[in-house]
Amino acid sequence: MGVLIQAQIAAAKSIVHKPPRASGRGAACFDAVALLSFADHPDPLESKLAMSSVVACYNAYVPGVPGKDGWNELTAYLAKYTHTTLPEMDALRPPSALETVDVFARSGEVFTHPVLVSQGSWEAGVRTEAEWDRQVYLHHAFGWAIYVLLGAIVLAAMIGRFVAIRPRGRIYTAYKRYISTPSAFGQRHPRRRLFSVPTRLQAIFITLYLTINLIWSCIGYRTFGDNLFFLGRPDRQLARYVADRTGIMSFYNLPLLFLLAGRNDILLWLTGWSYASCTLWHRWVARIATLQAIAHSIAYTWLEGDRLAQRWAENPWRTGAVATIVMALMLPFGVRPFRERAYEAFLAIHIVFSLSLLVLLFLHVRNFGTGYYAYLWSCVAVWAFDRAARIFRILSLTPTSKPNALALLPNTQGFVRLAIRTPRALAPAPGTYFFLHLMSISPLANHPFTLASWRRTAAGGTELHFLCKPRGGSTSVLRTSVQRALANAIPQELGALKLPILLDGPYGVSHNLEGFDRVLLVAGGSGITALLPYLGRHRVSVMWMVQDAAQAEDVLVNELRQSAIGTAHVDVWVTGGAMPSGCMNGWPLGAPMAPQAPPSPEFPAPTAFSDYRCSYNAYLYRPTMSSPGAKFVLDGYTVVQKGTYPGRVCVRWGRPCVAEVLQRHLSPKRLAVLACGPDGMMDDMRTAVAAAYGTVDGDQLEYFEEAFSW
Repeated sequence: MGVLIQAQIAAAKSIVHKPPRASGRGAACFDAVALLSFADHPDPLESKLAMSSVVACYNAYVPGVPGKDGWNELTAYLAKYTHTTLPEMDALRPPSALETVDVFARSGEVFTHPVLVSQGSWEAGVRTEAEWDRQVYLHHAFGWAIYVLLGAIVLAAMIGRFVAIRPRGRIYTAYKRYISTPSAFGQRHPRRRLFSVPTRLQAIFITLYLTINLIWSCIGYRTFGDNLFFLGRPDRQLARYVADRTGIMSFYNLPLLFLLAGRNDILLWLTGWSYASCTLWHRWVARIATLQAIAHSIAYTWLEGDRLAQRWAENPWRTGAVATIVMALMLPFGVRPFRERAYEAFLAIHIVFSLSLLVLLFLHVRNFGTGYYAYLWSCVAVWAFDRAARIFRILSLTPTSKPNALALLPNTQGFVRLAIRTPRALAPAPGTYFFLHLMSISPLANHPFTLASWRRTAAGGTELHFLCKPRGGSTSVLRTSVQRALANAIPQELGALKLPILLDGPYGVSHNLEGFDRVLLVAGGSGITALLPYLGRHRVSVMWMVQDAAQAEDVLVNELRQSAIGTAHVDVWVTGGAMPSGCMNGWPLGAPMAPQAPPSPEFPAPTAFSDYRCSYNAYLYRPTMSSPGAKFVLDGYTVVQKGTYPGRVCVRWGRPCVAEVLQRHLSPKRLAVLACGPDGMMDDMRTAVAAAYGTVDGDQLEYFEEAFSW
């Protein structure tokens, strides 16, 4: 461990190189004299006897020009941090013959004349100052090392994104099966109550980040008994070093914290990471920065435990304590259930607390010089750039506040359809999403929606189409408003609600599926919107699980009509309200049913699918719901769209096993799997793909996810 610490210190000095202070040996004189008491004033800075003793020490142990330089630097330091102005060195020249005093033996005496501290006392001061300088090296060097680690990760991500590399072999297959694809533990990646479980690859980087923060907060400390700052108290020395280290490293984490929270993030542009990955990093950076701030506060509270009331009256203490409380409160207010169920409230609290934190920290460090302002101003710059970029995008896409959108509700249980026009000619790539500001619905409504489709307008602009599944909050208010418009509609207006919507975008990363022989798109619920733009490709198969038949009908007669999907094969599974136990954990619902007598042509089809014909399918698992408009369960039947087309659309009742669906699509040819949907479905799909690497090579199968989270 000693060798490791020395290596860390050497690395730290190579990162942050700063020459030793000229005042180092001279400041040791002041440190030694400060342990003595003088009759003319208790404060050594106000005592002429004390400062004459400091000059005597300079003359004895710091002769010549270095002593003069050290005095000038000490004068500047004290003027900056204590607002004390020292006289010229010559004005404090003591008598030539002075008593030599060992400060350790006579620290309780009161002297009426200048003294010369012993050489041993001065050397203890030199060691004290050297260790202080060493700690300052390490505080900042270990902070910069966080940025070095981030730079290495970003560089690796850029190489993987921009350099065409197609690795193969058993090692690569094992890497994808055991590291890059599966969840960190168990079979749950996004599906958690309070937090999201990262993938194993993400967990490795997060663990590395947490480990270096932990190690560098704990190593490199040296204590000794004759340290003049904490005489005879190695425990207080250690507490002070830990307090400073954790506080400074928390400051180094702040710019990264703000950078990972923005929509217009340079890391997103360079690496191609998803917004969900960056917000995952953001939350872990927030946790470690908050823990460091708490450790910083606890250590200083212990150090000043006997005079907390006096310290609380000082501005740095008050603002620092409140800043730590604000950081700690942001963690529970950012848990996943609160974010998802009360997003507007979460957003408002997060913004107010973040800006309050910056103000408090500016006040906290203003007595320590401007050195720490750089970290805070970088946070302000990142936040301001992100907000300015959002405003620019909004004004560019929606330069007017006039109604620019139509909201329709084809059926009361289906999606709310939004058609938004912008004067700009856009060509959005698949995977693009926009933040929609529903100003007339809720001033704080600001939600991400994946683009389902788009078309050019006659005026040369673009009409963007979105499908909105109400989940509470402003989206539910939107559905209610559309329903009210439908109730009051006149035929000419088609029951559409006209409203102004501000567009912020486009955002998102398009997955490159061109190099694959076959593509399997797996969607659940409203996740179909993220996969629709990928349908115009050859050899595409779609499996969509949707709970409500009305939502299925809505998309089937529009985006998934035969004329729109080309040669794609689409399987739609209507799962109903009931979820059979175990079916989302990879188990089938039972053996395929034995063929029964074919149905008569008069078999009643669901009214929601009047344009489809019903045929018998002997290879379905047992359905779980009654078909709308029918008197009995569609037991083993498939609803297939009428007509003869190169592609095929099948509507089935029940719930498929995603692992078996994947197995049916595996072949020696390259397969890309793109999934978007509820957490449980995504977990099962990810687990199935990881298991499939036991039968196919790593370069034959690639898994992509469309998962937006905040």
